[in-house]
Amino acid sequence: MMAQITGRVTIKEIAQACGVGVTTVSRALNDAPDVNAHTRKRVLKMARTMGYAPNLHARKLRQTTSDSVALVVKGPSNPFFLEMLDVFEAKIRERGMHVTMLRVPHGEDEVQAALQHTATAHPAAVVFLGGQLDGSRKQFEALGAPFVLCTIPHNEALKPDSYSSVALDDQLALTQIVEYLADLGHEEIGFIGSDTADNSVGELRSHYFRAAMRKRFGSNTTPAVLRGPVQDTPYSYHYGLQLGYEMLSKHPQVTAIVGMTDVIALGVMRAVLDMGLRVPEAVSVVGIDGVEIAAYSHPRLTTIRQPLHDLVERTCEALFAAMRGEAARHLLLPGELVVRSSTGPVRNTIFAEQPVWRSRA
Repeated sequence: MMAQITGRVTIKEIAQACGVGVTTVSRALNDAPDVNAHTRKRVLKMARTMGYAPNLHARKLRQTTSDSVALVVKGPSNPFFLEMLDVFEAKIRERGMHVTMLRVPHGEDEVQAALQHTATAHPAAVVFLGGQLDGSRKQFEALGAPFVLCTIPHNEALKPDSYSSVALDDQLALTQIVEYLADLGHEEIGFIGSDTADNSVGELRSHYFRAAMRKRFGSNTTPAVLRGPVQDTPYSYHYGLQLGYEMLSKHPQVTAIVGMTDVIALGVMRAVLDMGLRVPEAVSVVGIDGVEIAAYSHPRLTTIRQPLHDLVERTCEALFAAMRGEAARHLLLPGELVVRSSTGPVRNTIFAEQPVWRSRA
């Protein structure tokens, strides 16, 4: 099997690999009607295998422009992302363009998927919704189109002025959660993150949770933090259920558990109940996202609600600004603490009146 090439691949190299002429490859990549169907299929397959992406400067010379925006969704079963998709499509259509969606499973490389798509579809711009984004600077430059990271705060491999990003202020969100639970008397607070392969939002939220705990309870605080082994579906109810069992078995002292997403938190809540405990009397549970189902669980889930519409609107604004050649922008948006019935005072602690905690968002 041919090794995947991560640098700039030329049409000439694809032609040599396929045993056809450069003109044939060029016409196949541009979907010219006079190319044999079998040859076109072989050329496109080879281009994908080699990681081909068109030259940025050559693209600028084209006489026609695309009216599509590629939306690359990492982890397409994530309920929060599913709620965002219709909003994205509506906002982009308002600007006279349409959306082409790429659904990338958790274990696959979303940057490589985007490169393969832009090589043949030539979208005007790209939005990455979620993901690890381990791609190199050369890979992103090879996209040949402006792009925005949505729900991902930054990518250290890239120059800040080469892309835009819009995300939840995770540091503020985790501080809000820890302060709220601490005001209820909780000190033994656990955190369940995504799998250990997640070096993006999963890593950040784990870091900010630890920082918030140290700030509230002292620098020597070592809270219980669990992240599961690498797997295909770390943002799932089942993942939260399994890690919930593990948390309660290894750290029975916890009186509150924070799931890094609502889906994980709902799985944790099921684990608490399965082990014969009550929520929130024995263990309080908190999530992050504000997905619709969190308002209908029993008990209803306390969560940090992400500003879904603002996230989409700001992402689209940044995207179309980039298409106009304007400066990059990096935005962190505050979430809202929504207190519901999955949280309460720590067990064995009696409050004459439950503390009132107001969001700083």
